[in-house]
Amino acid sequence: MQLGFDCGFYAVKAIGTSAKGRELRVTFPSLVSTRVGSSFTLNGEDNIVIEHGEHNHLVGSGAVKRGAETVRKESSDWIGSPVWCSLFYATLSQLTKASHASVSVTTGLPLLDFERQREIVHETLSGEHTFKRDGHRQQTLTIDTCYVVPQAWGAVLTSLLDKSGNVVDPSLVDSKCAVIDVGGHNVNLLSIDGLTNVDTECYSTERGAWQVMRAVREYFASNLPDLNRHSDHRIMQAVTLGRIMYGGQSVNLELVVEPIVQSIAEEIIDTAAQRWGVAARLFDRVFVIGGGAYLFEQYLTSAIPHAEVLPLPEYVNALGYYKYTQYKTERGAR
Repeated sequence: MQLGFDCGFYAVKAIGTSAKGRELRVTFPSLVSTRVGSSFTLNGEDNIVIEHGEHNHLVGSGAVKRGAETVRKESSDWIGSPVWCSLFYATLSQLTKASHASVSVTTGLPLLDFERQREIVHETLSGEHTFKRDGHRQQTLTIDTCYVVPQAWGAVLTSLLDKSGNVVDPSLVDSKCAVIDVGGHNVNLLSIDGLTNVDTECYSTERGAWQVMRAVREYFASNLPDLNRHSDHRIMQAVTLGRIMYGGQSVNLELVVEPIVQSIAEEIIDTAAQRWGVAARLFDRVFVIGGGAYLFEQYLTSAIPHAEVLPLPEYVNALGYYKYTQYKTERGAR
């Protein structure tokens, strides 16, 4: 099985192949709860419970509904933790029900963490993994090949390759490209020339979409304290919608959200200008990706007119990783 695995602080996005070669897509919130039971539910998707070693976690949308009874990490040091592994196993369990299988996987790291943590990721993922999803038989899956790339590279890989790993846009081979990858915690600014990192023009900030959520939570604390009982993910969903229900009424959040979105957008644009020049005019292509692209798109495309927001920007890294796995598999690379 080939897999592209993008584990963000807001959501897990993954694209893989089934045992029959069918492409499958998985996404769920990057959240777990140690309280796994529910007295009654009609929604089976809320009951992804993963057991491995001594750990038992309710994963994804079911955990979001636990409110404050959740574990949400926002530090790169979560990699390899029981929570991170539960998210990985929940992904695998949705891609295959096989009791034994071999997997080739590509994943990514924020630019700030890449050099420091890529070996940790490689060592954590490589080898044999045994886990059990509630209602399923125990699975032992072997990661026989693991590739780790800088996170924002997914945009270039998505555009360069098709789903069989073949080059479909050879113009990118000699192009100078930039990527703005707006995630929950990090905003990655990637510069590539001829499919090679230009390290002096790459940068990563730690002020992404979660900062907007925090501003809304502070607003709730001062004005609607009951709403702070919601999990961070539930509040982030409200940020995306621009409203939240309270007392049977819809509360408009746009006046709270817009100032902080504009402030973060200005920071992204200013940082890009420092690294790439105003409007990134020296770049042939500028890609905007990541779940945060929905919040900041109008500001980024106004400042950089030739910037292009790729379709389904939250999935772009996972898709690029998947295509890269196919590319390496087809060539028998290790």
